[in-house]
Amino acid sequence: MSSPAFLKVILSDNSSQRLSFPTGLPGSVCELVCEVQRQCGLNSSFRLQFMDSLFGNDFMNLTSMDEVQDRGTIRLIPLTLGTSPPQCSTSAMANPEEPSASSVPTSSHISVNTDTLSSPDSSGSRSVWPSIFCVPQFSYDAELKLERGNAAYREDGTHLVSDPKLRSNILEGLIQEVLRYKMYVSDRYWNEVGEALIMKHPCLTEQGSISGYAGWKQSLKNKLGIYRTHLRKLGCREVMMNSIKNKPGGRASAALGVKKPKRSEVNYCPPYPTGESETSLEKLRVELVSDVMVRHNREVVRMKMEKTFAIRRYEVVRDTPMIQDFQPRWPALFEVDEQQGQQTNEDSSIHPIMRKGFGFTGKKCYTSGTDMHKAYQPLKPSTNKYLQKKWDQTYYEEHRSKVKNAKSVVDTKGIETPLHVHLKLKKLQLQEEKLAVIERDNRLLSSRLADIMRSRGLVDHRNYYSEHSSLNTERRREEFLQVSCENQAILQRIRACESDYCRQRWQESWKNIEHQRDDIARYPRKLAKKKIT
Repeated sequence: MSSPAFLKVILSDNSSQRLSFPTGLPGSVCELVCEVQRQCGLNSSFRLQFMDSLFGNDFMNLTSMDEVQDRGTIRLIPLTLGTSPPQCSTSAMANPEEPSASSVPTSSHISVNTDTLSSPDSSGSRSVWPSIFCVPQFSYDAELKLERGNAAYREDGTHLVSDPKLRSNILEGLIQEVLRYKMYVSDRYWNEVGEALIMKHPCLTEQGSISGYAGWKQSLKNKLGIYRTHLRKLGCREVMMNSIKNKPGGRASAALGVKKPKRSEVNYCPPYPTGESETSLEKLRVELVSDVMVRHNREVVRMKMEKTFAIRRYEVVRDTPMIQDFQPRWPALFEVDEQQGQQTNEDSSIHPIMRKGFGFTGKKCYTSGTDMHKAYQPLKPSTNKYLQKKWDQTYYEEHRSKVKNAKSVVDTKGIETPLHVHLKLKKLQLQEEKLAVIERDNRLLSSRLADIMRSRGLVDHRNYYSEHSSLNTERRREEFLQVSCENQAILQRIRACESDYCRQRWQESWKNIEHQRDDIARYPRKLAKKKIT
């Protein structure tokens, strides 16, 4: 049996804790991360660093357990931007599954700040997918079965045959952990979940599978689909907007146009504030239309805009309205101050360096974020900021004018039309020949009419032809009747035969092919046409 090991973990500048491992250090970085989460009672994503003696005891990113020694020091770096490093407490160490008292709000005041809406505990916003997915702690009986299965696997390589209860417990725990990060998971993240599962519990590796987790991966996909159906029945708006009922008539497909947050996008579909409903928020929206027209009313407008952020965001995500339709409903959103506040709210969990951009809007030069009230900040050092602002504005307008009046270097004009296409000599020749034939026929006809006039209409109309009957007329008639009867018989046989082609089977086969094609496609089909629409 391995000797116990100890590690010192630094949680923040003023917080650290000792970790104990009775059976020795874990075998992988993922197991160490899970053990840190379990002993410290952490739920957020983080990265571990170790103290490297080769570089003056500086902290480096931990990539292998060979870099960690007994009684060593590691440091915890939170991955969620905009939040402070997690702290450990005795209550969290005693029972990591129960929330600490500090995480429970003690005030009855309803806060509508975007930071509260975008917290990890909110159902409308989720954490960033971790670099290393950590398998959660399952129920007590499931952990006992897995511990025995892992011991048997290490001894003689025996795989654990999971019973339905154990399998359901594992799938439920993994789905709850996945939902902390994503509601719609791509194939790449499912692979990370499967790799983490068989790495922590090697007894669950599937025999006959190339990856070892193909069956678990498919079961997780089905489980998440069933769970989304359950959430849709409960009224989860993030799932309801992707239901077939809320899609256009021509695009009523479950896999078509799935709306989900992009990378680093927060507050995608936040819930309504506590005690508010769609009706009450709609009344606030109507009040906002009149409050915008009142002078010196910015504070009231700001509070109501923050409170109606959830319904406004849901309207944008669900309906994707045009600006000319959206502006009459939310006129305060198109004011300069409100646009900056809205941008700050939506980017509250993005790193400040990413928000400190520089840009021009029309003829106004400003810095984004909350720096509009400050003086103009040039990109390069300058002795006079006011002159530099005018110069930058002039350079920008000259640049836009050059771009607007720029001419293409490549000659995109068509080729000149040849002369023989304009003047079609062959066509003219054919027309002259046709007119000559008509003129000749008219001349012959007029000469005949003149002859009739001179002869007073005496025309030889007598017919002296005698009827000559053929000797084999009867024989030809019999052959004709025989051929007609045979054709009728052939026609009857053709009509009696059933066709081997079936349009219904063709349509069903084509639907199956389209469904399989959409399943294996990397991107949804007709995406460009949908964006244009």
